[in-house]
Amino acid sequence: MNYIFYLFTLFAILSEVSAQYLFKKIHLSNIKNYTFNYNKKLFFILGIILYALTGFFAYKLLHYKEMIIVNIIWHIFHFIILFLIGYFIFNEKLNFKKIIATIFGIICIIIFITDESSTTSHH
Repeated sequence: MNYIFYLFTLFAILSEVSAQYLFKKIHLSNIKNYTFNYNKKLFFILGIILYALTGFFAYKLLHYKEMIIVNIIWHIFHFIILFLIGYFIFNEKLNFKKIIATIFGIICIIIFITDESSTTSHH
């Protein structure tokens, strides 16, 4: 598989996770303060731009693998990273089911990444 696939996957994940992080920061500040100040507006606009970049990277990923494989790999990585951010940065609670689901997600990533039969020949 082409290293560009992994690069676009990384960019898609980073842009989407960053957008979600900014939206969570806005949400947490809204709980404490109901005004929508300059920082919140900036975070909101940056989040929207990051989501647009996510769409661009998702489009580019389709040149390297089938749509269903691209989305599963990308979203499982995305969910695992958000799981860790939620736990370590935002102190969100974990339970046994969430941990088991994350382990299954990691297993799915390994299976899909090692399945070379889903590689497309377009570049």
